[in-house]
Amino acid sequence: MKKLFTLFALLLCLTNLKAQFVTVPDANFVTWLQANVPSAMSGNQMDTTDVSVTTYSTISFSNIGITDITGVQYFDSCKTLSCAYNQLTTIPALPPKLTFFYCPGNQITSIPSLPKNIKYINCSNNLLSNLPNLPNSLIALYCQNNFLSNLPILPLSIVTLFCQNNNINCFAPFNLITNFDISNNPFTCLPNYIPAMNAGTLNYPLCAAGNTNGCNLTEGIIGFTYKDNNTNCSKDAGDNALKNIPLQLYSNTGTLLGQTYSAINGVYQFPQTANTYTVAIDTIGLPFTSSCIYPGLDSTITVATLDTNINFALTCKPGFDVGVQSIHTNGIIFPGQPHVLNVNAGDISHWYNLNCASGTSGTLSFSVNGPVTYIGPGAGALTPVVAGNVYTYNIADFGPINNNTDFQLLFQTNTTAQAGDVICVNATVTPISGDNNPTNNTYTFCYNVVNSYDPNIKETYPENVQPGFNDWLTYTIHFQNTGNAPAFNIRLADTLDTMLDLETFQVINYSHQNLIDLTGRVLNVRFPNIQLPDSTSNSAGSIGFIQYRAKPKATWVSPYQIKNTAYIYFDYNAPIVTNTTLNTILIPTGVHNQTETVMNLYPNPSNGSFTIELNTKEKQSIQVFDITGNVVISQTIENGKTIIDGIHLASGIYNINIKGSNSVANKKLVIVK
Repeated sequence: MKKLFTLFALLLCLTNLKAQFVTVPDANFVTWLQANVPSAMSGNQMDTTDVSVTTYSTISFSNIGITDITGVQYFDSCKTLSCAYNQLTTIPALPPKLTFFYCPGNQITSIPSLPKNIKYINCSNNLLSNLPNLPNSLIALYCQNNFLSNLPILPLSIVTLFCQNNNINCFAPFNLITNFDISNNPFTCLPNYIPAMNAGTLNYPLCAAGNTNGCNLTEGIIGFTYKDNNTNCSKDAGDNALKNIPLQLYSNTGTLLGQTYSAINGVYQFPQTANTYTVAIDTIGLPFTSSCIYPGLDSTITVATLDTNINFALTCKPGFDVGVQSIHTNGIIFPGQPHVLNVNAGDISHWYNLNCASGTSGTLSFSVNGPVTYIGPGAGALTPVVAGNVYTYNIADFGPINNNTDFQLLFQTNTTAQAGDVICVNATVTPISGDNNPTNNTYTFCYNVVNSYDPNIKETYPENVQPGFNDWLTYTIHFQNTGNAPAFNIRLADTLDTMLDLETFQVINYSHQNLIDLTGRVLNVRFPNIQLPDSTSNSAGSIGFIQYRAKPKATWVSPYQIKNTAYIYFDYNAPIVTNTTLNTILIPTGVHNQTETVMNLYPNPSNGSFTIELNTKEKQSIQVFDITGNVVISQTIENGKTIIDGIHLASGIYNINIKGSNSVANKKLVIVK
């Protein structure tokens, strides 16, 4: 019996050693805990290791006179905390997995650090004079009827903001917010646009009707682009936000008024005055299409104040689209210095937050020609098979590929390189057969060696083109924070040349999340809250870029040069003006007064056999070039029409060049076997 008693006592001691009790000071909270987690309670002592505490997911009590919720921090699995209309004056540390925090109608004077995954906060009708830093996960913030004199920087994820009836006199720039009201605050600097954010064409009115401080009413169009996961044609919390979706705004007479792209949270905005508009999404050559009847790919909207429900549900097109999104460099292209070559390639739908080519296998292969020496793959990138100057990746499945980082290579510019020397990259992605858009399966990009280095520059490729050129002109704006402190907000402004066709404008890559709008010919790219480090403290992290492209108008002829200059705004500083890029039409030797021949080529894509029709019956010479520049077909055309037999040619992209005595024409041909 004595041994049995000793064993029982030992087991009791071990059990007590495992338990960890804390005192819960508030009697009303103790009562709630005894009713909801009784196994953890012994009087006002709570066992923080009890399974009922560690697995409890929703804490909700309202208007029961609780003054202190000490102990709530031990509910490790709690995702919802609702403590509205009690008598709380302070809040202890919040549960680490909390996503929903609802505490209006108390007397709280401060809120502790917020969990990193929190999405919803309602702290209205309290005594708050400030708020903690807001995590990047936050979607909605309600903080009206407090004593706030300012707000922390708002994350890009936020779409709902209500903070009326406070003491806020200045308001920092914010992201595209669907629902907001900051009325009845003593603003002295509204809107608080610093040069990096104020584009002159996009001025967000911030206040609701009835504000006494002279605010404009909110007008415009705001909506979401999303993947309709439950196929109910309604934007729900469980639907995936789609980013980088290009949207165009047209007047009621069909005039293109502006373009924008959906942000990382799927939100887009057109700030327009009252009128009737059409918002459209062009899916030609893109891997997605509409999945709902209304809005389908366009929607007619009559704006009175603010229309916030013009949402577009999009889904993958049948099949797949693999290819090259863009090519860019990072670092100084200077003799003896290393730089990163980044080929952004793979499943094109990844750019939009879709995964349309999952399960598709293939290859990426590219050659690099110029005065550079291969060092190795970039940090975290895949390792290619190297054969001379050709780098090949065999892809078992494009689905898990990270297009933006997996194909980075390090090169060193040769010490013998001279300023102006050209380095060219020719990339090809397979399979081409079955690809919805084989025109992006090949990509050529060239860049130059420099002899001096300005980190804030604008580049273009190609610079010099043949008459009749109707392909892409690609522009890259590079920027670097060379100051002595982080840059909080950066804006790039660029007025596009009148000879660029705005209907073809595309943003194809960027370094940091941003907001883009093209109104008229004025392009503005905002990087809100970018927190770009200075080059002294973090040289690699201080660099950013954006890359876009457009096609020239058919009316572009020599000697007119397409000129573009960018302006880079870092916070409150005057703009840095980049160099002016020049795109020039070359005049072929011996050909004078050259005009453009209109060429009709069909079918395109073809199996190798295709027809060419011209607007002239004059005898012309035809040359077909493969992607490496070799002539694979050469013949003449008379009477303005001929059938070309290229059945022997392999799948790929070919350039067609036609020349007459005083005319020229160029086209691209896609052959699919």
